[in-house]
Amino acid sequence: MRDFAAPVAFAVLLSLGTELTHAAEPLAVPRPAAAASAVPADSARTVYMQRDANGKTVFTDRPAAGLVTERRWAIEPEDPEAAAARREASRAQSDRVTERIQRSIDQQQQHINELQIEQARAQGAADALQAERLRERERQDEPRYVLLPPYARPFGHGGPHRPGARPPPPTPPAPLLRPLAPPVQSR
Repeated sequence: MRDFAAPVAFAVLLSLGTELTHAAEPLAVPRPAAAASAVPADSARTVYMQRDANGKTVFTDRPAAGLVTERRWAIEPEDPEAAAARREASRAQSDRVTERIQRSIDQQQQHINELQIEQARAQGAADALQAERLRERERQDEPRYVLLPPYARPFGHGGPHRPGARPPPPTPPAPLLRPLAPPVQSR
């Protein structure tokens, strides 16, 4: 856990912009020959991890005399041209990845749109089929009218089926000659 926490804390300090430019005692660190020729030796930075008497860890570029130094890191600044080239390569790769992801998103959206169009067509066809079935059922359920003998007259002889023709007025019933039963008296 301690080996992991120290580099993480060191990286946090570097990202916060602590001033690591003035090393109190430059440490001689073996460097590859190419790196030594590209960057001057005096531009290396050294970061110290020290622990005080209370157990508190301190990261600094200026070691304190009373603290125990547990680790040291020598950091060499990078070449600005190489850094710019790496940034450009990284940006180009990022652009390619972004473009590929956008193409994938566009294809998925197009596929979703096509599916929605196909679903709408299928729903329209299903609705049309259901409407046709309802019309067919209504045609089958239509009442059939049959003319019975009093209305069945030969064509052209008038009747209630001709427009403008009036039915004859009803004939009143024949009067009764005598009552059928004697009237009932109420008590």
